[in-house]
Amino acid sequence: MNKNSFVQKVFHKVYSEKIYVKLILFLIPSFLTFFVFMIVYGLTRALEEIFLFLIPSVIFGIILNILFFVKAASEIYDEQLSAIRKYKQKTTSLKLDFNVNNILFARFVRKGNKKTGNIGIAFYSIKIVNISNEPCTVKDVVLRYEFGDKKYSVISNVLITGIISPSKAKLDVNAIIVEMGTDKIIIGNWENLRTKLGLFKILEPGGVLEGSVFYVLEFDDIEKARILENVEIVISDYSGIESIHPIDIQEKWIVQGKNASIYPRSFISDGEGIIKND
Repeated sequence: MNKNSFVQKVFHKVYSEKIYVKLILFLIPSFLTFFVFMIVYGLTRALEEIFLFLIPSVIFGIILNILFFVKAASEIYDEQLSAIRKYKQKTTSLKLDFNVNNILFARFVRKGNKKTGNIGIAFYSIKIVNISNEPCTVKDVVLRYEFGDKKYSVISNVLITGIISPSKAKLDVNAIIVEMGTDKIIIGNWENLRTKLGLFKILEPGGVLEGSVFYVLEFDDIEKARILENVEIVISDYSGIESIHPIDIQEKWIVQGKNASIYPRSFISDGEGIIKND
């Protein structure tokens, strides 16, 4: 709510509506005082002291102006608040279909990062579909969860990716490496969703936004994933409206994640699983 615009509207409402009525109201105290004085002391004396009768009107006018301003400010505030509520109601009526696939816990390894060694959770595919009749703008997709006595809200890490460059006439694709013990598994088509959000403007009705996310958590022991509570993906737009989607932690994610780690780096793979420059 713009403060200057609000003040201007209040002044306009006070001084543009029925100004002649306000003028009459301001003069009523002076007329009454003059009339009483004239009855008591006569017309001649009343005319001699006429300027004294302006004092009640000045005082009354100040009080009346304050009341007018309070009333006008209250009415305009209610109007603007009502408009905001209507906008939010319209915005919250937008519906987003949400799907996730291929979820894995993995240790995050990155030199120089303060969270290196912590456990992270990877969502290989997050698909957001606007199933409403209104366009919307997706600002962020965060992970919220409770751990111990604290609540956390985590933005996704933009992972450095390598590329799969097939020898045949196919397009290169971005990829990451997930290490499972001594094995290295190349995960192709890893498209950081957070990067896409920076380029994405409007999700039209029926529009689809899809990508991959990796969130680094606040602990380094995979077993602690079992005590995570109220885990949810939260999609927000630029007006602050949220679409909340609970995530049920699966035991198999934890088991698979015991030996899994992700060390983001650049590399080139030939498309047959051979890493050329790791």
